[in-house]
Amino acid sequence: MDRFEYARENLEYHIRKEFPDFELIDKRDSLLMKVLSKVLFFNKTFMTSYITVIGNKVYVPRLPWKRTNPYGATVVLAHEWVHMKDNKRLGFWFKFLYLSPQIFSILALLGFWKPIFFAALVFLLPYPALWRAKFELRGYTISMAVRWWLLQKEPD
Repeated sequence: MDRFEYARENLEYHIRKEFPDFELIDKRDSLLMKVLSKVLFFNKTFMTSYITVIGNKVYVPRLPWKRTNPYGATVVLAHEWVHMKDNKRLGFWFKFLYLSPQIFSILALLGFWKPIFFAALVFLLPYPALWRAKFELRGYTISMAVRWWLLQKEPD
């Protein structure tokens, strides 16, 4: 076993220690991911290129996931572990802040009863999602740290 395989297995061990219900799930086998891919119709590669975390479940494009690239898997899992920790620490607020301001566009459904609510569609415009940026910065910071720890390469 090389050091990257060891790092991945060790990381997964520690994630499971903190989150016993942690699980890697194949997106192709998940009804939730199939539904989300329809909602995110504008993102054609959602099912094949993106890792999605909901709670302590990590949805990957296909299992087995990155068995031939344990370094890449370690970087991504460390990033997602940060999101799992943020979710544990903040609960509802993590989900709400991560999805803001776009989450407010759902209010447009009330427009069928009161047309003024159709104005909520403005939240679908490409507004900056400042909290999501903050959470992602935390995740990418650990990704850079893993790169430093495993490859001794400074972030560029």
